[in-house]
Amino acid sequence: MIGQERVISTPCLFGSEPGRFGPLRPLAEEEDLGFALLEGLDDDERRAAVIHAVSPPDFATACRSELGAVERPALHGDGRRDVLITAADAEALRWERDHPRGLAVADMGEASRRRFRELLGCYLNRVPAAWRTREEERIEGAGFERLHFAWAGADDYEGGHYYRIQGPVTLVEFNNTEGDANHIHSVWRDPGLDFARELLVKE
Repeated sequence: MIGQERVISTPCLFGSEPGRFGPLRPLAEEEDLGFALLEGLDDDERRAAVIHAVSPPDFATACRSELGAVERPALHGDGRRDVLITAADAEALRWERDHPRGLAVADMGEASRRRFRELLGCYLNRVPAAWRTREEERIEGAGFERLHFAWAGADDYEGGHYYRIQGPVTLVEFNNTEGDANHIHSVWRDPGLDFARELLVKE
């Protein structure tokens, strides 16, 4: 809260270990909506969206509290080595602040846009309705069509998979790779306003 006026919702991270246990899947919506969007893409959309055949062990931005211009995933998880990637994989999976990867909303058909909105809404729904409205207004104001969707890894639940939503004021990462694709991390961030950093500097 800054001057009783602003509430900063990010970063907002949810994780699940295990990702599934019998009928229990705590982050089922985030995972299922991601797959629904991927599976509904036409051939051209899918070619643009899929950035690499291998998923990262964790977030491409590696849970850093402050993001630089370019971030690359670690070659293995923090304290874990059950999933290893190469330096070439890390480069292919890189996050660039000013150059979003993947398929732009502007290049999506109507059906894909509808599924994309549903997926993004899943993350915005993590906060109370009044806060969600503010976040939606910020995202729309920054340019909804400038948002991008990127996918890496398997196109089924059995293999490691990862997706990213990126735009001027938005970064979402979902990863289910470690533990034989049974260890989930998902995060919603605003690289410019995480932890209210910019507002606190102004104060």
